[in-house]
Amino acid sequence: MDDPGLKPPLRLRWATRAFGHFKTVTELDPTDDRAWLYLAQSLPNRADSPDAKRYFERALELNPSLAQAFYGLSVHSLTT
Repeated sequence: MDDPGLKPPLRLRWATRAFGHFKTVTELDPTDDRAWLYLAQSLPNRADSPDAKRYFERALELNPSLAQAFYGLSVHSLTT
């Protein structure tokens, strides 16, 4: 999704579509730590989104050793 050759509208469409898929996964299996992580990462404005913070925290609650979620939460904390 971070392909520099992609134009921003396409990137946003992909992120929106991905968000919908990961949201569905978290509804079907609320204990899927990776789904919560990817849900947070798929938010286009995750740096200042309170939802992203909540999703990263949920991923860490389910799996405290999930480094990507810890990193995402740390970056989120630095930008808000």
